[in-house]
Amino acid sequence: SGIVISKELSQQLEENIWFFGSTFSGHPLAMAAISATIDYMLENQIIELSKERSNFIREALEGLKNKYQDLLESVSGKGFFWSIEFKGSKYLSRKINIKGVFSPAAFVSQECYKRKLILGGLLPWTLRLTPSLTMDIEDLQIGMKILDEALGSLELYCKEEGKTLEEMVNAL
Repeated sequence: SGIVISKELSQQLEENIWFFGSTFSGHPLAMAAISATIDYMLENQIIELSKERSNFIREALEGLKNKYQDLLESVSGKGFFWSIEFKGSKYLSRKINIKGVFSPAAFVSQECYKRKLILGGLLPWTLRLTPSLTMDIEDLQIGMKILDEALGSLELYCKEEGKTLEEMVNAL
């Protein structure tokens, strides 16, 4: 990578050694990025808009939990950080390395990916949703529609297998 800076800043860096590559050490480039981010957030009312959008996310996820009661154990979160926990996870004693166990989080994540939505899995039975604060309602609606379709695919898969999600998750 490279940076372009003024002669004045260059002299400042030469006289006061800064260790490059650390985003948490008070480096001038990192501070400029932080300052620009804060300016953008203030100018575009990101905090105010995120409150409205976070209410939309909460309502949409609660609607999905009600729609897919046989699949979803819980939906929790606040703002723009949410998790969806699938049924059957309580029997796994929170083990992370569970080879041979069906992962509903991986299944739903793959179904979303096929539809051009990327989700992060926290554990084999938990999905993490962390949309950008700058997403508008229309994009959030698209994301929730895709998530709904992916959960529908999981529901259909369970029916085709003739098992509940809890039975699938706990079949070693």
